Amino acid sequence: MTESIQARPLNVRSPSKTDFIEQYQNVRRFSEYLCEPLVTEDYVVQSMPDVSPTKWHLAHVSWFFETFLLFPAVPGYQSLHPQYAYLFNSYYNTIGERHCRPDRGLISRPTVEETYRYRKYVDEQVLELLTKIDEQRLMEFAPIIILGFHHEQQHQELILTDLKHVLSCNPLSPVYRTRPSASTSDVPELEWIPFPEGIYWIGHEGEGFAFYKEGGRHREFLQSF
Repeated sequence: MTESIQARPLNVRSPSKTDFIEQYQNVRRFSEYLCEPLVTEDYVVQSMPDVSPTKWHLAHVSWFFETFLLFPAVPGYQSLHPQYAYLFNSYYNTIGERHCRPDRGLISRPTVEETYRYRKYVDEQVLELLTKIDEQRLMEFAPIIILGFHHEQQHQELILTDLKHVLSCNPLSPVYRTRPSASTSDVPELEWIPFPEGIYWIGHEGEGFAFYKEGGRHREFLQSF
């Protein structure tokens, strides 16, 4: 299942419309694949202030594409609901006011079903845009589209880490996803790996995607460890 929806690396030298469409669909499908084992009640729990409900993650990444791609690129674009921008903004203060993070678990509406409807609405609009947009405009919006891919992948990690805490709080010890027991016979013993003192290059290099805080590449002195 996962092999068929995993996103392959985007051709950063000369990405095509097909590349963008395929990457978008794969990234979005994988978020929903992660939610397949859940029941409705699992989507809405906020077990501590630093945890966000799964429903919120699914809506927030849709809000990201809507806010930073659809509104600027599609003349007259209308959101499915005018208040979603307030509910699903995270920390983008320059975009507008936002709902208090520790209270995300208090949002019973939109429902899980309505949240998926919102995702579908955004998906339809983005795919229509990617299909019709000319190459020049595509390259203009390429940086924000690619950022959106990686932003959603960040939230895929958060969905899992947040769910881990949510399920850990349940006395019934529910299992997120059942799988066959792995053999431990071939697992090597753990050992420390020493690193000598020296000057090392750190930071991103190359043409692939990186967040701004991962660059620029520079040298750093490290003590041995």
